[in-house]
Amino acid sequence: MLRGLRRRRPGDTIAETDDGYTLVEVLVSLALMGLVISSILPAMWSAVRVSRFSDTQAKVEAVLGSAVDRVSNYGWHPCPETDSLGGYAAKAKNAAAIFEWPSSTVEVLDVQYWDTSSKTWSTTDPVSAADCGRTVISITKERTLQKVTIRVTSPDGEQTNELDLVMGDIRTDEERDATLG
Repeated sequence: MLRGLRRRRPGDTIAETDDGYTLVEVLVSLALMGLVISSILPAMWSAVRVSRFSDTQAKVEAVLGSAVDRVSNYGWHPCPETDSLGGYAAKAKNAAAIFEWPSSTVEVLDVQYWDTSSKTWSTTDPVSAADCGRTVISITKERTLQKVTIRVTSPDGEQTNELDLVMGDIRTDEERDATLG
């Protein structure tokens, strides 16, 4: 007969029929539970890491989208590097405030200008330095094209994304004159 499974007889108390578990049985059950839990923990930890990674990547993309919107809404400027309001970089860096990230997480990597003769992007601004302060600049629409490269890096440095924004002054001469007057 198995120990602990003795038949109860009339008049027996519960204490007389319940022998309980031995120390070995308790230790074996604890070891089995430990094996089950230790096999589940790595999967749970992976799920937490993937979730954190996805959350950070979504925040990087949101800040990048906001930076692109801010630069695009700021509008085309003939000399963005010498703009008194800080140019494209100042507008882009304001996007980091969405998640209370440091402004250093957003940067304008490069501003390139369309070269009409070679039909490629160049680092040379077609607007001369002498014309930068003028309110009326006579250049073709094609020569106003600028490619602004914006990069966003998460505060922990693990996630990075960048985007090229192409902008230009596509207003008609009448529209441009109306905004100046």
